[in-house]
Amino acid sequence: ITRRGGNVITVGNPHGDMRLERDVYWQILRKQLQINGTWNSSFVPEEKEDDWTKTLDAMMTGKLRPEKQITHKLSFENLKTGLEIMRNKSEYYNKIMLVRDCDGFNRLGLQDNRFNASAAGVYSPHFR
Repeated sequence: ITRRGGNVITVGNPHGDMRLERDVYWQILRKQLQINGTWNSSFVPEEKEDDWTKTLDAMMTGKLRPEKQITHKLSFENLKTGLEIMRNKSEYYNKIMLVRDCDGFNRLGLQDNRFNASAAGVYSPHFR
């Protein structure tokens, strides 16, 4: 999916060792890709004190309701509109999500927001 000379950004906390297949490695070389990692948060489920465990606990107890954080769901065709909302601050936004299809989004239980579609990407100007 990445173009020749493109960048791949990795994020996440693997639970165990990861293996890179030879064909994938060759594609990285042939396409002359750059791979960068970015730190997200700590994940140590055995300790119950990491960011992910706290977040999941808050979601399960109803203290954190992610569906309420998303203020806009826009199709890819309306990406420019979302960028303009953020740049111009023409209306309140917390998270602007790009969406694809209705069925996937309904499975996430996010029917009550602006559009019914599944997530393709999320931008948030800040964490609340």
